Amino acid sequence: MKFEDLKLVQKWREYAGPKDERLEAESAKIYKIGFVLLSFGMLMIFFYQFIARQVAWVHSDASEMPHGFATPF
Repeated sequence: MKFEDLKLVQKWREYAGPKDERLEAESAKIYKIGFVLLSFGMLMIFFYQFIARQVAWVHSDASEMPHGFATPF
């Protein structure tokens, strides 16, 4: 089933009117760049968390501070 075949999408197209293909292509490019940046940022946070947990595990006997480490996830 295609996205355009959904009833909700058809009703929205009737309400919003005709679409401008040029504006749609521009916004698709912008959304693609935003998605890539968001995905890259989440991947970097994941690697940071992985490295930080290893450091906290190695230094767990030195002090109680690593047990208070807050992860972004």
